[in-house]
Amino acid sequence: RGINLSESSGTCGRGKSSGRGSTEGKGRGKGELERLMDVGARRRPSTELTHEQRLELFGLNGQIAEFARAKNLKKTKETLHTIEERGWANGHTYATAINALCRCGDWREAEAVLAKADAAGVFQRGMQNAASSVVGRTAMLRGFCEGARDLGKARSLLERMESKRFVFERPNVRTANTFLRGCLQLGGVADAEKLLERMEGQWSSEDKWREEHGGAPDHSSYEMVVALLCQALRHTDASRVAERCMERLGSASGSPGMFVVVARAAAVCGDWAASAAASKRGRALLTAPTSCGANSAVDIVGSGGKRGMSKEGCGGDARARSLAIFQAHQKAESLAELKEVDSFVERRVVPKLAPLWARTLVFEEGDSHQSKDDTTVEAATRGVLRRLSCRFGLSGRKSEAKKAQKVLSSALSVTSKKGKRKKSEEAEMTSVQLDLIKLFSEAVDADAAPINLELCSGGGEWLAAQAKRNPSACWMACELRQDRAAHCFQRFALQGLSHGRVGLLAGDAVDALQHRLCRCTCSHLFVNHPTPPHQTDLETAAEGNAESATHLLTASFLRNGCAKLLVPGGTLTICTDSPEYGRWLMKTLSEPPLSKLFEDALMGTDADLNGHCAKAGKVRLRNKPPPAEVCGAEYSGEDGASYFQRLKRDERDSRG
Repeated sequence: RGINLSESSGTCGRGKSSGRGSTEGKGRGKGELERLMDVGARRRPSTELTHEQRLELFGLNGQIAEFARAKNLKKTKETLHTIEERGWANGHTYATAINALCRCGDWREAEAVLAKADAAGVFQRGMQNAASSVVGRTAMLRGFCEGARDLGKARSLLERMESKRFVFERPNVRTANTFLRGCLQLGGVADAEKLLERMEGQWSSEDKWREEHGGAPDHSSYEMVVALLCQALRHTDASRVAERCMERLGSASGSPGMFVVVARAAAVCGDWAASAAASKRGRALLTAPTSCGANSAVDIVGSGGKRGMSKEGCGGDARARSLAIFQAHQKAESLAELKEVDSFVERRVVPKLAPLWARTLVFEEGDSHQSKDDTTVEAATRGVLRRLSCRFGLSGRKSEAKKAQKVLSSALSVTSKKGKRKKSEEAEMTSVQLDLIKLFSEAVDADAAPINLELCSGGGEWLAAQAKRNPSACWMACELRQDRAAHCFQRFALQGLSHGRVGLLAGDAVDALQHRLCRCTCSHLFVNHPTPPHQTDLETAAEGNAESATHLLTASFLRNGCAKLLVPGGTLTICTDSPEYGRWLMKTLSEPPLSKLFEDALMGTDADLNGHCAKAGKVRLRNKPPPAEVCGAEYSGEDGASYFQRLKRDERDSRG
């Protein structure tokens, strides 16, 4: 098997969360406050901290926050242990530690820390600790959604928060938006709808919850629900929610995006009038003058999401400039997408979605409260169809569902392998696997046509360009986040790629490659701009511990996933914008056991020394794209461009 490693100029824009939800005690009922203070007095430790001890605790809590930003799990645990050993831990300590542990990927330890704090009554010791309770549980929600990928756990925690006696212990809008963001990632359309209904009803009906605690939905709340409804192709419902947001809250920087996704979903459904109306509304909002000047791209204030910030950010500080560049880039991307949608609408050709639904696989439930359905072909097929109905708009389309069932049933099969339930007990374990060759057999001679798979596909832009460039091959996208996977699906439909030679895997690449896909079925495998582990993790990343891995391309995954899936002589191409990560990958692939599975695909060819910048063993790192005839894709020109590369270019251009 061949391996290509290359650097690119792409980058990934990141931002910090910024919800509002105040937790201060101003204006609360006196009786409620006195009751909480009385509970706190009974549970307060017998000895108060001295001034010097409080200052030291403040510093240690700050260290945990720094370790969270650095994603340093070891130091986080050590510092928390030190604080607990001294008996100093307060609500802020535990809230900060829960956030740090979740950011470092150890959601199980975060869950244990939350349980420990609850058992000790830490969050009941006065107003400040009660406020920390909301912060800590909000961080835990994020851990359940992003780390555990379990919407059931997140839902249960949110419901417990909503049932709290005191308002200031209940969820605020930041908590709600954290849950809604999890719904976006995991495809929880119904959960998001129900939460917005509760926020508009119960949360907003109580003055204290709405005004003092910040329980009313903000722009981001509405934007995420609109996006989820459009993922499920429910553009009419989404349009109503968008209009309700505009009536109640007015316009914000994220408002045009609501109408962009409505226009796209309506076009995919063939509702030309609705698509054109939403497109017109979105374009008007994108091109309207803003509060930061008539020439600004969009309003710096944002709409309460990850990149939201206050109006003071309109000044000349670096963060405001960075945000302005990002939002200008987003505006250009949205206008380009509306242009694509309008062009599609003008042709009045209803896309044939049946072949695309039949080749869209959603194995991951994303909810531990749902029963498992992967033990037989029939059960697995029903599960996939149910998730396609909830998340990808298959609901109510009986003929398309019947065709999808036929294709999926023929491509799925049950396999058995030896496994251990207990240390001394061996058992035969069964699982359902997907044969990519059979999945594409109806549309093309898959035995002869190469099957190409891209991991971390994002919105599917790169793969769509490659599929149009080389229509004789079969192309499969794999994307972890359900919102991005839905964007892939709709992009393929709008670009005429619903012909049966393009498919989609929505879910975890590790689970898919190591457990769901049959071995030796892929000719070319691509990983474009994978998220690297943090710099502090590079020394230990090679261990590939599935429980603590903070990145995808561990040695274990490269061996048990990528090498397993590729046919003999197949190629793996990794494109990263991080030189440090590129060198780490090169070193990892050049050492046993991976050196026995992979070799440099360009070694000995005319392209061997093109862009050579480093070498480890027999593997090179290059900053020039590999030839398409070797890797199976075109990385040069517009076909090889990506969202991240354009963002990097915009940032570079802004600096002159």
